[in-house]
Amino acid sequence: MAHYAKISNAEFTVSERARLLEAEQERNVIIENNISSQEYEDLKDIYDNTFTSPTLETLQSELDELQSQLSPNYPEEKNEQLLEDISDKLAEIDAEKKALVPAQEEALANLNAKEFEGTSDLDEEIDSLNETIKNALCRVTDVITGVDEYTSNGNEYFDGNDNTEYWESEYENSKRTSYNTKAGVHKNGGTPFRKNYAGIGHIYDPVRDAFYSEQPYASWVLNEDTCTWEAPEPPPGEAVWNEKTLEWVDYPNKPFKSWIHDTKKPSWNGDYINNNELTEGWYAPVKCPDEESLNEENPISMYVWDENNISWKIKEDKDGSE
Repeated sequence: MAHYAKISNAEFTVSERARLLEAEQERNVIIENNISSQEYEDLKDIYDNTFTSPTLETLQSELDELQSQLSPNYPEEKNEQLLEDISDKLAEIDAEKKALVPAQEEALANLNAKEFEGTSDLDEEIDSLNETIKNALCRVTDVITGVDEYTSNGNEYFDGNDNTEYWESEYENSKRTSYNTKAGVHKNGGTPFRKNYAGIGHIYDPVRDAFYSEQPYASWVLNEDTCTWEAPEPPPGEAVWNEKTLEWVDYPNKPFKSWIHDTKKPSWNGDYINNNELTEGWYAPVKCPDEESLNEENPISMYVWDENNISWKIKEDKDGSE
């Protein structure tokens, strides 16, 4: 079965979205003022008048007269002649309408120019903001198990081909992710979708089209090939990175390879800790989803750490169900 990560860039685009709303409102005010101006009304009258002409009105009157002369009481020859004259007149009317098109296009261009006068700078800013939002980092908010894209069951969307794009749209704000993919490699030789399996709290990078965990230390850089974070120097065996001294050091009792040793107001690390205290210890690189609800009365989380996917998962019952 395929897996899909629900994503949102809301937290990374707060200022851009706020400014986008302001810019769109400013643009609307300018357009409303332009439309309510006398100049716009005059241009609209000119545009409306380009759809007729004295010649067209005369031709239309002549056509009406010819059509009124048709009668089942006339001889067949007379009606045939009238129908031929009507056809010729319709051709003249069509030619006259075509002759009016250039004036209509020019008048419409002038009308539109007045409507959007003074908005070009805002248009450029709005386009730029939309592009920034489109390419902004996203947070993985959930991971769901979807359908098998290659199943064929008679539905037009199940055609035996890869329908990933359809299901990404169907699930809304989601991207397919591969459970067996890590560091750009699928362990079973399959397609390594987006570099790494997505975990709740991870990052989706639309520019790289890849999932990865958050940067663990300011000095670490993202490997563009694997989309994993790398220290300034490789670790000398089992060691822990010390960001203050920019070196690998040995610390005992590390619960998981990915966890970070630090002194800070802690993220939950397996036991409830008073969040007002600075505590030295091991911390998961991803915040536990129910951390905020833990307290002295409710010290046990419903999540456990999944080191294989560098993410939290719901504890399984004894029967193995989640």
